[in-house]
Amino acid sequence: MKKLKLYVWMLAAAAMWTVDASADDYTVASPDNSLVATGRLADGKLSYSVEKDGKLLVSDSPLGLATSQGNFTGGLELVSQNVATLDETYTLPVGKKSTLRNHFNQLTVTVKSVEANWNMTVLMRLYDDGFAYRYVLPKKGSIEQVRVTGDAGRVCVSSFNYCLACKFNNPGDYCAPNYAYESNYGRYTWADLYGAGKDSRMNTPALVNAGGTFMLLSEASNVTGTCTALLKAESTKGEFSFACTGNTKDYLEDKEQSLLVSLPMKSPWKMCIVGTLAQVFESVMTENLCDKTSLTDLSWIRPGVASWDWGGVEGGSYSPLTRVEADCRYVDLAVEMGWPYILVDAGVGLADTKKVVDYARERGVEVLYWQTADLSDSQDFSSSNVTKTLDAWKAAGIRGVKIDFWEDDSRSTMDRMEKVLVECGKREMLVNFHGCTRPCGLRRTYPHLMTQEGIMGGEQNFWNNRFMTANHHVNLFFTRNVVGAAD
Repeated sequence: MKKLKLYVWMLAAAAMWTVDASADDYTVASPDNSLVATGRLADGKLSYSVEKDGKLLVSDSPLGLATSQGNFTGGLELVSQNVATLDETYTLPVGKKSTLRNHFNQLTVTVKSVEANWNMTVLMRLYDDGFAYRYVLPKKGSIEQVRVTGDAGRVCVSSFNYCLACKFNNPGDYCAPNYAYESNYGRYTWADLYGAGKDSRMNTPALVNAGGTFMLLSEASNVTGTCTALLKAESTKGEFSFACTGNTKDYLEDKEQSLLVSLPMKSPWKMCIVGTLAQVFESVMTENLCDKTSLTDLSWIRPGVASWDWGGVEGGSYSPLTRVEADCRYVDLAVEMGWPYILVDAGVGLADTKKVVDYARERGVEVLYWQTADLSDSQDFSSSNVTKTLDAWKAAGIRGVKIDFWEDDSRSTMDRMEKVLVECGKREMLVNFHGCTRPCGLRRTYPHLMTQEGIMGGEQNFWNNRFMTANHHVNLFFTRNVVGAAD
């Protein structure tokens, strides 16, 4: 079999990368050549594998989607393939670094479903510290929507030792399944993850020890029109799939889901950070996989510590103070400590919060304000009311929002969460999501997104401090906290 090698020199970056193309294989390397991914089209099926430093890291793993308008898991023909590169820097007012470098080589493979007479494109990005892939579906005639009924994509870890994971529905775990992310990360063998009667789904991110190399599996760019996916252990040791959470919250049981998407469609990135624990910890790949912000003025985005009124003032109670009086004490605390914010949590109406705003502003402190996203309790942050609510809060002088009790990873909630981000950006208001999914890099697109909960955090000390162990906190450094700040 003859192979054609195309060498492209990047003089500005003083680097070289190659495309190794044949009738079957399409290869791309990371900028430093430590990672090599090979896309493969054989017997009408698309797959990929990844090597690190010449050793197999991910064995041949299938790719493809099943949809209501055609199947891309078999019967495929190559349309085109190419490799491109990008090397850019950008700045953010939040996150691990103020200046971030986004440097990758990307393999783009477009295939055609013979049965459906429709194309699908797979993008495979190689960074020095990991790889990621996503699907792209173009429009198909006059069809505006399609239902994605299955994802054949896998990450087949060639040398699985163990993983640190937060199980989605762990028996006996009081957090599951509504507060699925608010649980401990456990160390699991494959027998712990997969077996008869077990729910083999995990929250992302999950950290895998693959023969001494670490792999952090997660997603990036879960935006409007998409949902998040749960990581799922399959029957073959080391084989992970991504279980769709669907259109609405109907994924508590492990069953087949579908997702109604608009065309053209870009799926979230399935991502894997690769390297030592230090490289995993320091990675900013999650942000790099998201779109750059459209905001031109970021000067109003000022991260900082907030005093927090939740839990009372003396012995867990506000008495004998009124809530406004108690919150004014928290303002005084912020002044004393040099903190820029106070967070006014649940139980304070907007009129009383305005009194706290006035008191705080006289002392150089700004107010962040809580509300529930649970539509059975309040309609303030329904899709139809969010702009009205934010206008009223902005007029009251509120600087940022803490929106709680999302408790859902499906498309309906991803849509609502991004709408809050968009509308808060227009009003120069900071955002803290609570009771929610884990971060997916969107602070690049929306730099006013300060934190997301999605973690077993300090509030547990009030009622479940036995879970707040040193082991738990250390595990978080290399799992949940890699992909974004936690509240």
